[in-house]
Amino acid sequence: MSVRKKRRRRKRTARNILIIELVLAALVGCGLFLYFKLSATLDKVNQAEIDFGNVQVNSSVQNQDPSQNPHLTGYRTIALVGVDSREDVEDTGNSDTMMIVVINNDTGGIKIVSLYRDTYLRVSQGDFEKANAAYNRGGAEQFLSMLNTNLDLNVTEFVTVDFSVMADMIDLLGGIDMTLTADETVHVNNYCVETSQVTGKEYTRIEPEVEGTYHLNGVQAVSYMRIRKGQGYDFRRTLRQRAVLYKLVDKLKTSDLGTLYTALDALMPNLYTNISKEDIIQLGLAVRGYSIEDTKGFPFDHIWGEIAQDATGLDCVVPVTLRSNVIKLHQFLYPDLEYSPSAELEEYSQYITDVTGYGEEDIPENSESGGELPS
Repeated sequence: MSVRKKRRRRKRTARNILIIELVLAALVGCGLFLYFKLSATLDKVNQAEIDFGNVQVNSSVQNQDPSQNPHLTGYRTIALVGVDSREDVEDTGNSDTMMIVVINNDTGGIKIVSLYRDTYLRVSQGDFEKANAAYNRGGAEQFLSMLNTNLDLNVTEFVTVDFSVMADMIDLLGGIDMTLTADETVHVNNYCVETSQVTGKEYTRIEPEVEGTYHLNGVQAVSYMRIRKGQGYDFRRTLRQRAVLYKLVDKLKTSDLGTLYTALDALMPNLYTNISKEDIIQLGLAVRGYSIEDTKGFPFDHIWGEIAQDATGLDCVVPVTLRSNVIKLHQFLYPDLEYSPSAELEEYSQYITDVTGYGEEDIPENSESGGELPS
């Protein structure tokens, strides 16, 4: 090879290396810019300081075999709390929405369980009440204690959000399409009056009020999630909430980075959570790889209405039994892990049976669940 050709080849190689270095520098620069932008946005999050000395966990769960511990076997469990307004986010107000979100870190699969707000559970020491009273009485610490002791869990992470933020997010992502019954269109229009006042956002009435598929803005979608009346009662309401979450996750997965950043920028100042800034970034970057695999309402087997009120004195949902329901819960959330009820859970379950008179032999063949997941 001639000297001239060798020089030309060296020049091309040097030029290619320079181009690669410039591209890498640009990518790193963009990545750092995006990271610092996200970091600045996440500084707006209302970080919760949780004293885990005040959060109860059943003893056998706390001392669980590492090979059967969800936190050490690829699962991440987060409690999601929904309250009515921004004033209720930090440690006040009844938690009208309570969900357990489990992420399988190996597959990206998500399972969601809605805890019915009126479920009769141990809310505090010696006090059995409707589950949604826990957050109002003792904030996140008592809410986590209620979840952990009644469900044999060891949940340490939570996120609280208000319905106004949900309206903002849905609008920023362009709204969602939902199929509504004629009754639901009437209820959506009615709920929109209050939701619009609380959020300060506008909406258009659905007219005529007939069954169909509608493109809902934030106010309409939140109003749809809040419906408690009509067919399915509160059980159907939790299904609507999970259906909207499905739609939101799908929207987030297909959104461009600019839209995602705008949505996060609006969301962060209105979150109350103990999840670290770094973990929020990690979860946000991983959202495209997530998919909701299945959702359920808890308790699976229950009584409600007049017979529950006669048994407890409360208009509530009674698990029949708490023990058998929690076994089903663990099988659903962590199907590859072994589970045996703790001594504490056995005690709480027996207490509910003694108070209500409903035991293992009274487990209903079918319990109200709200029907099929809306689309």
